[in-house]
Amino acid sequence: MAKVSLPGLIPPLTVLLCLGCEVSKPARLEFSPVVPVRAESLQPRPQQSSLVLLAPLEDKRPDPESLGQVYGRSYNSGEIVTWVEGGLREMVAQHFAAPPGQAGARITLRPRILKAYLNSVTVSRIAVLVLECDFVGPDGGSTTQVFRGQLQGLVWAAGEDEAKGALLRCRDQCLDQIQGELSKRLAVKPAS
Repeated sequence: MAKVSLPGLIPPLTVLLCLGCEVSKPARLEFSPVVPVRAESLQPRPQQSSLVLLAPLEDKRPDPESLGQVYGRSYNSGEIVTWVEGGLREMVAQHFAAPPGQAGARITLRPRILKAYLNSVTVSRIAVLVLECDFVGPDGGSTTQVFRGQLQGLVWAAGEDEAKGALLRCRDQCLDQIQGELSKRLAVKPAS
């Protein structure tokens, strides 16, 4: 009588169980602001200058379309650059307007997305957003700093709203960190 070991059966059983499986297309996440953003709020008013000049956001991820997967469901989005850049512009416009009589930007912010992804392990969901920013002073001197937003929690429904909400919280964590760093560098108390 031949002995059959359980590990030897696992690959054939996996093939048999997956024969009826359907492979789904990746879900495409459409990002829009939670609160509608008015175009005029994204830039300082003409009579009002900003202490921060925001350069266009660069996407340095290896695959700019892919956001990873949660519970076997893949997510894609090419809109994350627009979504993160909109958050940066709104933060700069709201918190770093120059006081009357003060001219021009004192810092140029050059942001880059290094990572933006979703992943899951058993019943846990992980969302990560990593931004790298160059802070360039009026003298041209530059320093670089990395900001990381991360959220870990249970997978409830593995739906698109859950994935977008997780990435939104990661973005907001990064924006809070960048705002704090700009406030420190400019010696400005953050506006509420």
